[in-house]
Amino acid sequence: MRRCINHGTTRPAFTLIECTAALAVFAFIILLWRPVVQSAQGLRTHDEALVQALVANRGLEEKAAGGYVRVKEVNKDVLEHGQKKKVTERRLVIGKAGAPTYEVSFFHSEVNGDVVRVTTGSGGYMPLFMKAKQFDVTTIAEGTVHYTVILTDGQEFSGVLTSDVKPVAVK
Repeated sequence: MRRCINHGTTRPAFTLIECTAALAVFAFIILLWRPVVQSAQGLRTHDEALVQALVANRGLEEKAAGGYVRVKEVNKDVLEHGQKKKVTERRLVIGKAGAPTYEVSFFHSEVNGDVVRVTTGSGGYMPLFMKAKQFDVTTIAEGTVHYTVILTDGQEFSGVLTSDVKPVAVK
């Protein structure tokens, strides 16, 4: 309590020490709050990638319904440390009779970085996974393939696509 000089009465007020203590407590709370917010952001990023994987898998399943799925191997020349190197890339091929054929593959873009994308025979494409590190596809049985996508942050997503229709001959 302070004594008012002019009127001789007392009135409530904060001292400099009380204000400093309150600011210190407030700063401590702010410092504790930051890791909580960062942790929540990390979970949101993981959840967004999981939703992206589920949406991509659903789209691939819809394209494969009533059609065929298979693995296609493509030989490519890759420049590594100034040396040309032959690499065999495996792609996921999805098709139906009388409909466009889709290929899912890993692609490096100067603008978007490394992505897994779906391409059509007419040249169109749609990215499935951004910030991809690796895409691999293997044949489990005829008409059944397993694919794995690894993102740059280490998250890994897998899926299996099946079809009752036998694939057409590779051209």
